Amino acid sequence: EGEGYTRLPTPAFIMLSSRHATVVSRTLTSARTSASTPFWSATHTRPMSSLRVAVVGLPGGGKGTQCSMIARDFGLLPISTGNLLRDIIRGEGIVKDESVRKEVADIIDRGDLVPDEMMTTIVRKALAANESVEKGWVLDGYPRSTAQAETLSEILQDIGQSLQKVFYIDVPEDVILQRVSGRRIHEPSGRVYNVHFNPPKEEGKDDETGESLIQRPDDEPDTVKARIEKYKEQTVPVIKYYEKKGKLATIPSPTSPEGYEVIKALLVTMKPHPNL
Repeated sequence: EGEGYTRLPTPAFIMLSSRHATVVSRTLTSARTSASTPFWSATHTRPMSSLRVAVVGLPGGGKGTQCSMIARDFGLLPISTGNLLRDIIRGEGIVKDESVRKEVADIIDRGDLVPDEMMTTIVRKALAANESVEKGWVLDGYPRSTAQAETLSEILQDIGQSLQKVFYIDVPEDVILQRVSGRRIHEPSGRVYNVHFNPPKEEGKDDETGESLIQRPDDEPDTVKARIEKYKEQTVPVIKYYEKKGKLATIPSPTSPEGYEVIKALLVTMKPHPNL
């Protein structure tokens, strides 16, 4: 993905108008709204103990796997930008409009990219939804550039939330290539497996639904190598951005379970959980 863009698009006409704004008196913050439904309002009870974290790293580094385990063990809502956009294509997402769905699908087929401003609209709505506010969340796939990181900070300030921790999943490139070659995905839910490190209970089948898993075309080794080089250009500045803010935790992760043990230990200190 190029600077200022995120793969998987959404059209401009679903962007929210800046004219719609309400003031949340309880938090004294501005909450941008759509024409009909506010993203966040004083009627929401925002539990201050809820965790709000992001996971960043190279493609194939296990971000999706880590996010799933974090969400499972800490009761957080997993928010993946890729899944949000795929949901729009299926007509099941935060924007339910047939013309939008068709346009998104067409642009994806062309391999075009989503401008930051479009992703801002979608991410803002996802983070400010009632379920996100109540549960807390783990963000996967955003931010991917310093511009997106700055925008995320603005979004969270507007809706009265904060990003507590950013986990950088540090994985050797040769391990990434092995992971990607064995990656299998349950497309409807976005659940990720790996035949080497995190296999499904039944080969080729999703653990929860029993439906078939797929291997994505862009998981071919040569494609992954090119994605890694391109992603480095964006990811390194994001890592430095959060490091300066004191929010970065680098997670050595030769395997996903080993990396998750480090993440879990850090999260427990932030929010003790009776099941861990």
